[in-house]
Amino acid sequence: MIVTVQSFGIYENVTFSEIFISNDTGSTISFSDLGARINSWSVPTKSGMKQMVLGHTEASEVFQSSYCYGATIGPVAGRIDGGRFTLEERTFQLSQNEGDNHLHGGNSRYDFQKFEFSIEEKNDCVTIVFTLDETKNTEYPAGIFLEVRHTFDNENRWTVEYKAKSSGTTIFNPTNHVYFNLNGNNEFPITNHMLQVEADSYFPVRGDGIPTGEIVSVEGTVFDLRTSSSLEVLPSSKLAQKKGYDHPFLLGYGREFKENCLTLSNELAILNVSTTSSTVVLYTHNFVTEQLQTWGHPNVPYSGIAIETQEAPDCIHHPEWGDIILHPDDTFHAKTEYRLELK
Repeated sequence: MIVTVQSFGIYENVTFSEIFISNDTGSTISFSDLGARINSWSVPTKSGMKQMVLGHTEASEVFQSSYCYGATIGPVAGRIDGGRFTLEERTFQLSQNEGDNHLHGGNSRYDFQKFEFSIEEKNDCVTIVFTLDETKNTEYPAGIFLEVRHTFDNENRWTVEYKAKSSGTTIFNPTNHVYFNLNGNNEFPITNHMLQVEADSYFPVRGDGIPTGEIVSVEGTVFDLRTSSSLEVLPSSKLAQKKGYDHPFLLGYGREFKENCLTLSNELAILNVSTTSSTVVLYTHNFVTEQLQTWGHPNVPYSGIAIETQEAPDCIHHPEWGDIILHPDDTFHAKTEYRLELK
């Protein structure tokens, strides 16, 4: 395997790096210390190399975009209703950066921060270890020391692991905001993809994206993805509220590793996802608010699908959905694998 480190550009006098890993199959993946993000994943096809995820050409594009392509999201992914919660009999008010709600970490968000990194090389895989010390500067109840490990191997498997310690009792629920488009190079929308999710239930959401408080069976609904289903349904009136999928799906409570719990495919490739997380949030890029191009093609609605493994959004208000409270004596750990196969 081959590893190279290149410049990802300079923004406000801060220099960022991009680390490229090429494996023995000819595939190349890259990660950046800007937000500990996956930025590209190119694979060899009959028509040349194609990028399977949405990313950026340089750091300045990241700061111009609200899409969070490939970034580590936290300290708490998703929305917190009103940005307010109670922990150990104390009430905390976080920044309200999306209407009245707190989204993707607010003022403490990870995706615009520079991480330290080191490289671990083995014969059949390479791991980029990103670290961020937020033990002092935070709007959350306590600070976090975070380690994000991105591993790429010769089986075209990307694994992301999170490890975290806190300086006091706080809340913590990270994810990665990767968007896949298996057409390659963002050439066409994902409406020609098939999607299967091993979830019997999903979380309905309000218009502002906050879960309503219910967990509903997928049976007989457009959210029943237990058999491989076409994403041609995306413009359907059945998904009119959010113009597509922007919902959490319950994969199963507990931290056991759920193998192949999600499969995304088209005529070119198959993506299998496994995770320790109880929930996956699916967002099908329903809206395009910035006129950006990705890999030479303009972003349009449904340019990609974000597959965000995590505990359920806003579960600090619904502890029966999952535990996102991190105590100083605990070590947080979560793991997700994305395995890509060409047909």
